[in-house]
Amino acid sequence: MKPNRRWNILLAATVFGLAPLAYAHHAITAEYPGSSSPTLEMIGEVTKVRWRAPHVEVYVKVTGGDVDAGNWVVNSHSPGLLARTYGIMPDDVKVGDKVRFLGWKSRFNVPRFHMRAISINDGPMRSTLRPADSRAISDGTLGEVIPAPGLDSSPLQPGEE
Repeated sequence: MKPNRRWNILLAATVFGLAPLAYAHHAITAEYPGSSSPTLEMIGEVTKVRWRAPHVEVYVKVTGGDVDAGNWVVNSHSPGLLARTYGIMPDDVKVGDKVRFLGWKSRFNVPRFHMRAISINDGPMRSTLRPADSRAISDGTLGEVIPAPGLDSSPLQPGEE
């Protein structure tokens, strides 16, 4: 086999082998409207949690809110970003928990939702969106949502809870 042909076969195999990974990770704005779109509410019970890259997924049996009842997948950020930036840890969301989300439905008419804020077991509604939520919280347009640690103007100091 000629060197050029081997190189082409290797290149094609690499591209086709990696294509599913490239498709799996996409820009949130490709599937969901942005923060300037109306925020919807979703209420339900957690049936499964996938805490892994590229996005944390929470599977929810929806029982109320602004979306149709049924089984939905709620997308969020990467595991590290959700934990470090927003203070939401893997043990915070468990199967059987009652959840309430604010966010957006998929543009593709499938039961997928992107979280803007989350309340777990009637706890506080916590932001999972950085600059837009900081502005909306400070001007009062996001209702009861509280900023994630470090998004308000008073980040936690060492030793504070």
